[in-house]
Amino acid sequence: MNPDHYRVLGVGPSASADEIRAAYRREARRLHPDSAGSASAPDMARLNEAYRVLSDPGRRLMYDRSREPRSTATANQSSGASHQPMPPPIPVGPARFPWRFVAVVATLGAGVVLLGALTSPPSDDAEVDGVLRAGSCAEVDAASFAREVPCTLAPGELVVEALVPTDQDCPLSTLSHLDRLGLGRACLVPRP
Repeated sequence: MNPDHYRVLGVGPSASADEIRAAYRREARRLHPDSAGSASAPDMARLNEAYRVLSDPGRRLMYDRSREPRSTATANQSSGASHQPMPPPIPVGPARFPWRFVAVVATLGAGVVLLGALTSPPSDDAEVDGVLRAGSCAEVDAASFAREVPCTLAPGELVVEALVPTDQDCPLSTLSHLDRLGLGRACLVPRP
């Protein structure tokens, strides 16, 4: 059988929170193992449990309800004195994805991208980024490495015909130089 927490603390069921706290402190001083000896440890544990339950309003309410006789509790529930009927649940359909909104946003985004592409000036393909590609203009430096330079369209200017791995050779009709970045061999031909 569960212990009567009110009796352990020495207060009545109508005791206030301050009365419960004062009763706990009084009994704790009397039962603490430092002052009453180790034999009082079980009594102190019961006192701590009683205070834990009665000092918390939610736990105290549940404890008070558990102390009521079962016949009274079921009678109150059946008569509706303490039980109010729950409203019927509101039916909720399945979640819907906003397809129309997504389609409108995607269409607007595509329109902005297309409008930007049509109205922006053409990019200058002659920009030098330092990476050799087929068709890039190149020059050979003092260490015999090929590097990209801006195209001048002058006759005799070197143009990259192909890039091959370093373990392969360029065709005999081209000049073979290592790429300055180490990406392979640049097969160069002079512009006619």
